Amino acid sequence: MKTTPESGPPIRNPAYWDAFDNAFYSQLEPLRRIPPEQFTEEQWHNLRMFALQQIAELHYLVRAIALDPHVPPLLKAPRARKPKTPTEPSE
Repeated sequence: MKTTPESGPPIRNPAYWDAFDNAFYSQLEPLRRIPPEQFTEEQWHNLRMFALQQIAELHYLVRAIALDPHVPPLLKAPRARKPKTPTEPSE
């Protein structure tokens, strides 16, 4: 499915971001209470699925923001300048 500004999330609505944060923390909180060395296989699986879900949601959000006509395009990042090399060998 292609993401367009019309089909994307309501990125200009602060309530959307509050709900996004609340969903993130409510899913992560049960796993934060357990030390990693005590995780069961099911908890490791849940953590991997949570991470994959977050990656997919962030990809979707980045596309929606990038396609938003109100967001100015990114300018090309300037390259680091090469240090000037002396024309004469120093002694």
